[in-house]
Amino acid sequence: MKFPEKILLLYGYHRGTTASSLDKALRKRVAVFSVGPGHVATETSFGCEETTSIQEILANLASLESPFVPEVVCVIESGVRFFPEGLEESPLPCWYYALDPHFNLHWQIEYAKLFNVVFVSFQQYLKSFLKTGHAGIHWLPHGFDADHYRDFGTPRDIDIAFVGDMNPETRPLRVKHLNALREAGFQTLFTEGIWNEEVARLYSRAKLVFNDNDTQVLNPRNFEGSACGAVVLANPAISLEEFFTPGQNILIYHDTGELLRFCREMKRHPDRWQEISRQAKRVAAVNSWDVRVERMMAIVAGLATEKQVVFTQPDRIKAHAFVYFHREMPGQTITLLERLQQDGFRDLEIFLIKALAYMSRDYYDHAARELHALLELTPPPDPNYLQQISDVLIGTFERTRHVPGALRTALALPKPSFSQQQRLARILADARADIPRAVADKLGIAPSRRDTD
Repeated sequence: MKFPEKILLLYGYHRGTTASSLDKALRKRVAVFSVGPGHVATETSFGCEETTSIQEILANLASLESPFVPEVVCVIESGVRFFPEGLEESPLPCWYYALDPHFNLHWQIEYAKLFNVVFVSFQQYLKSFLKTGHAGIHWLPHGFDADHYRDFGTPRDIDIAFVGDMNPETRPLRVKHLNALREAGFQTLFTEGIWNEEVARLYSRAKLVFNDNDTQVLNPRNFEGSACGAVVLANPAISLEEFFTPGQNILIYHDTGELLRFCREMKRHPDRWQEISRQAKRVAAVNSWDVRVERMMAIVAGLATEKQVVFTQPDRIKAHAFVYFHREMPGQTITLLERLQQDGFRDLEIFLIKALAYMSRDYYDHAARELHALLELTPPPDPNYLQQISDVLIGTFERTRHVPGALRTALALPKPSFSQQQRLARILADARADIPRAVADKLGIAPSRRDTD
């Protein structure tokens, strides 16, 4: 497959995002037009809403004074929300770069079903994507922006620097390490909320850069600190040794004591610091986003020319709805699932996710209707599955006093707890409902007179 000469990039813009760096690197090789929330209108970009459809975007590109006709759509994950509608019906091949799956895996593996080619930032998550049956999954590690991250040649007046989240509630171990470095008497500068060249200028003043590879993911700070001439002190990360050699071009700590020992050694042995710094720059030089684009081009060149569709259109629609639900977009969720229902698809998860989407906006009557329909599916849902969602069922029918749903739930649940029995019995009693003997026996209450006559 030939690498496209014109790419439509879809992502929410922020100057500090990975997407903006990859955008810049791609523009050095091919024609790129970027669209998404946060973009300003230029000759090669414009902004849009967080769910603007791919069809509308393509129509706007075609109507430009100099129309842009892309060969492929590439969606890049970004901290700025952008989930365009209509991707499951895109007339163009679609690619996806799944960044930060350690935070987003539960919905990214579903979102991936909408795309022909998927790049994943961390190697350890490839198996999870492949388990869905998707054949177009490829590892594309984080890079760094070499235009920003470089050695500015300033005096190294700081022993150790750090840029990142320092919330003790969410990063307690990180904060423990940072406090230990301060208390040990090192000249430190720890900060957050700065980006790109601001970070690079700080790193260029530091002899050492502290890095926390959260949940063992190989984050780009390893490359960024190295590119600025600092020696990176990092905790272990999966795949790290495919790029670095501990002790030669990076220092790996396993606990606070080892972290402090490395800092003292680097201060006592400036010649060793200098050699590690020199070697680290060499590693960084071959791991920029420019190099990652070359890797992307090599991956695509190795793909078959003919597109192989693994997932059916209903599968893709349901996957898109699932993503919208988990990204707290209930309107889009419901719209997609109603399309499937109107086309005759009666999947248990369609009714459940639709009900949950309604509940997220306090439309409990609508949710009760969907859950009652779920209970009436033919063939009946697996009782063990119903047991797993029993609190959702009972809570919804309880809140809406939905007697038919309560009756169906009582019949369908294999092992309702004593509390659940009481709650179901109360729904039926409050409504003065006729209670069939089978339900009465399960709930431990008297059947209605009609059923005993």
